[in-house]
Amino acid sequence: IRINREQCLRLELPERFPPFAIRISTIATVPKVNGNVLLGLSGLPDMQSDFSGSLTTEEAKAEILDDALELLPMLKEAKLVEHRGDFEGWAPPPNNIQPVIGQLPEWENVYIAARFGTLGMIMSLGTGQALADLVLAGGRIPDRIRTMLDILSPARL
Repeated sequence: IRINREQCLRLELPERFPPFAIRISTIATVPKVNGNVLLGLSGLPDMQSDFSGSLTTEEAKAEILDDALELLPMLKEAKLVEHRGDFEGWAPPPNNIQPVIGQLPEWENVYIAARFGTLGMIMSLGTGQALADLVLAGGRIPDRIRTMLDILSPARL
């Protein structure tokens, strides 16, 4: 089993953050409507042998803050509100951890949208709209959405 820890921080800012997400290298910043900002590391090389460890580490918190401050010095004024984490486990590890979106093969009316990692926070609205269109339109969707769903289909696995 390959188990990674996914961790993020939630910050309160004295001034509103620009309303767009930024992702470079391993760090992602996602502004929320309430003025908070989520900072996350994607794919921490933090292999665990089981799920019994802590969900968060001080090392990851420091790395997230250091990388974010280097990218956006304005975050120096922010207040750390939350440090949270989750485990991501694979058995066996997949060859490809590309997102999966669409109807599950051999199941009627069962759809999935998974494997987005940190990008899930950024892509959730568009993904939800694409799946809603797919379900409500009975599979009749625009070509640009059809192409994306074909590429990311669970049937490819």
